[in-house]
Amino acid sequence: MPEFQCTRCGKCCVNFGRYVTIERNLGPGDFFCRFQITGELFRAHLDPAFRALFEEKGAAAAHPEWCTFLRKDPEAHGFVCTIHATRPPFCRSFRCYAMKIFSRDGTEIGTVGGNRALLSKDADLARCWQERVTLLTDRDEGRWRERVLDTLSKEGYRVEIYS
Repeated sequence: MPEFQCTRCGKCCVNFGRYVTIERNLGPGDFFCRFQITGELFRAHLDPAFRALFEEKGAAAAHPEWCTFLRKDPEAHGFVCTIHATRPPFCRSFRCYAMKIFSRDGTEIGTVGGNRALLSKDADLARCWQERVTLLTDRDEGRWRERVLDTLSKEGYRVEIYS
């Protein structure tokens, strides 16, 4: 099973501002934080490469819904987590999608979210999903993914499942 690769789109963290809060500044680049959903406390350390980016407060002030440690990185053409190495367990386990689906020529044509929903503009894949995959009702997530892989593979698609 391939490892999930973050594309740095920022879609997950742009709504986490209410979930990750700084409780106390422990010194330059070190914070005591709380994950509001579970009440879990964790220590966060700024990645030195992103310290200057974190200290630019303009974007954070303009977007209070963003995670306090999220910054837009113009050099990387995306977003960065300024505490990536010390992010809380919830952030470590979060996945935007559970699988990617590719056409016969290797073009990515769809993704499947953790809620088993297909995101695709490909009409043939959408039809196949509706006619075949929605009939798979396994409660066990691992078994369901295996059956999706088998079903779509038989239709000529390549599927990558992420853990």
